[in-house]
Amino acid sequence: SIGSRYRLNADLLLLGEVKPAPAAHRLPVVLVVEDNEQWRSSISADLEQRGMRTRAVACVEAARESVLSEPPDLISLDLEVPFTAEEWARGATDPANALVFLEFLEENFPDIPVVVLTRIAYRDSVMSRVLSKGVLDVDYINKGRPDPVKRLATSLWRCWLEVLARTRI
Repeated sequence: SIGSRYRLNADLLLLGEVKPAPAAHRLPVVLVVEDNEQWRSSISADLEQRGMRTRAVACVEAARESVLSEPPDLISLDLEVPFTAEEWARGATDPANALVFLEFLEENFPDIPVVVLTRIAYRDSVMSRVLSKGVLDVDYINKGRPDPVKRLATSLWRCWLEVLARTRI
């Protein structure tokens, strides 16, 4: 047989150990900022089924505390959210609160990608302010369009792959 007539004679030179980026061996953690309990649990369950780990909060105050205590890899943000738990209990929401949170992230955690999932129309004046905070237009997802949670998951996975690519450069 051919295999018995040929032999490989090679020397191995180890130049150094290649270590993968730490993030490459773990699942992304997504902070879900959503005041509506049904949406919050639906988003979290769907993302977890797709292999992500989630933490979910209902207001900007809780989101800031969560980011400060343990920064997530990615953030899913509804724009119509209350600032405090008391406002959440009253059902008081305002897009200005999400903008305050985006400013906080921009100043303190600029490398955490944010994907917006909201009912606020794509061409609303709020959108331009959101985009100015670093959210990409492809990551501005309207809840009223088909399959919004699936589209959210797709954007979050793309963001995660970008995070991994940056850690390897």
